[in-house]
Amino acid sequence: MLAQTGFDGTIEELHGIALAATARGWNCLTFEGPGQGRVLREQRLPFRPDWEKVVTPVVDYVLSRPDVDPRKIALVGLSFGGYLAPRAAAFEHRLAALVADGGVFDFFANAVPPGMTRQDAIEYMKRSPEEINAGMRQLAQSSTDMR
Repeated sequence: MLAQTGFDGTIEELHGIALAATARGWNCLTFEGPGQGRVLREQRLPFRPDWEKVVTPVVDYVLSRPDVDPRKIALVGLSFGGYLAPRAAAFEHRLAALVADGGVFDFFANAVPPGMTRQDAIEYMKRSPEEINAGMRQLAQSSTDMR
């Protein structure tokens, strides 16, 4: 399984996916492409629309490994990667499967407390940033996903 993140994601965010894959006996390679994580910060390579040019060399690499079944390569794209991965799969025909998880379409859809409107929630966040930050810090202490 190949796993990629999205717009401002980093390879570290894929840790949970890699753990779940390897716990099931799968091989998992996580990677960052242009416009993501260290590739953007250190190599200064911006996003490119022809994402298959990013994924194809990754597929080339995994096919060079003796522990990879060439008939079972899957690509998982998260967040903006959920939009990039289908583009790559349209051109990279050695992929056997694709998971395109476009991520959060509407952050407030599940984040607004019952009885509060979207606008009320936005105003509350503007009025009480320290309270919001304290709540987020508390969540981060108990959840590696939130961290």
